[in-house]
Amino acid sequence: MVSALAGGEDAARPGRSPIASFAFPAFRAYAASAQLAFIGSWMLGTSQSLLVLDLSGGSGAVLGITAAIQFVPLLVLGPVIGVLADRWGPRRLLIAGESTMALVGIAQATSLLLGVMTLPLALVLAAVYGLGSALESAMRPTVITEIVPARVLSNAVGLNTLFFQLGRLIGPSAAGFLIAGFGNGPSFVVGATALGVFALVLTRLPRRRDGQPDGDEAVPAGMGHAVRFVLAEPRLRLVFALTAVAGLISPNILSIATLAATQDFSAGATGVGLLGSALAVGTIAGAALTAVLGRVTPRSIAAAAIGVCLLTAATGALPTFPLYAVGLVPAGIASMLLMAQGAAYVQMVTPHALRGRVNALFAMVTLCGIPLGSPVLGLLADAVGARSASVIAGGSVAVALGVVLFALRGGLRRA
Repeated sequence: MVSALAGGEDAARPGRSPIASFAFPAFRAYAASAQLAFIGSWMLGTSQSLLVLDLSGGSGAVLGITAAIQFVPLLVLGPVIGVLADRWGPRRLLIAGESTMALVGIAQATSLLLGVMTLPLALVLAAVYGLGSALESAMRPTVITEIVPARVLSNAVGLNTLFFQLGRLIGPSAAGFLIAGFGNGPSFVVGATALGVFALVLTRLPRRRDGQPDGDEAVPAGMGHAVRFVLAEPRLRLVFALTAVAGLISPNILSIATLAATQDFSAGATGVGLLGSALAVGTIAGAALTAVLGRVTPRSIAAAAIGVCLLTAATGALPTFPLYAVGLVPAGIASMLLMAQGAAYVQMVTPHALRGRVNALFAMVTLCGIPLGSPVLGLLADAVGARSASVIAGGSVAVALGVVLFALRGGLRRA
């Protein structure tokens, strides 16, 4: 299988096609299995959220705590993940992450089947799932460098982002309909199976090096070099700061929508799936727009950060379920522009020897808003409603971004 995937790659000379990476058999195999995995991970995430809401009696605070628990491993272990990625290679860590999430899905389905699922057990499994998710989030952009040559790397990274967003479109809806018809168990099984297939395919793909040195050969080991690299560059400091502050809102939009569907609109699991798909339509459009825009700058990232906060606030003011669903589309576009442009900028300016460590730092920054912001949003939603919470939070974070832009305006002057 390895030889079949590797054969013909060196002869391929893709041009500037938007699907240039598909000229390489290894990328085609990666793309098919990754798409399944991304659908599966979103199915597991949606199933877990609905399970926690059911076990907690619909508590937004508990849902927020669950989201925070899932992302604590990335915040705690991010530096270790980055160092190991540059030393051992990102693929091994990605395989470990996919396998961990798959095993958690099977454990959740088994617990439901045996009738032993409780809220404490669900929270423990969410924490273990978070460990796998931490590995996936940090390594997903980096592993592409081992699959395609440098001349199509930007195209492959863009397509990988699109695959992830397609998973976001399909996964929540698939989970919602499965749960509505058959309960949580089958959704967990299907999602876990998809992740397991991806892990297996990753073990079989050939590795490209293209003469790039190992990170531990180019610079001494340790996370301090990556931190100093980020702090030394004003534009990179600004991008990290904007992403961190906007992350209090951007990655939590789906959680807010889940609460709006169940609390404000009484739409149930099907409604959660539909709102997740509406948000995914926006993120897919945002991924495509990122590819069309081409050049990424700190100014464009700042615009996306402020945009996602203001659009989330505006969406919360919409009074009906159909209008709310439509409002999630532009919010999803801005969210994707922020994430995709930020990730692309970090890839562009980071040398290969530090890429695993800097990407791990950026993943930590991107997702730190979930354990910090999600519990607050959950408590606020319980107090004033999910839509009112999004108005208050979106406006407040937009103001905070203005403060960040003023304090780090030197990064914009250099853009």
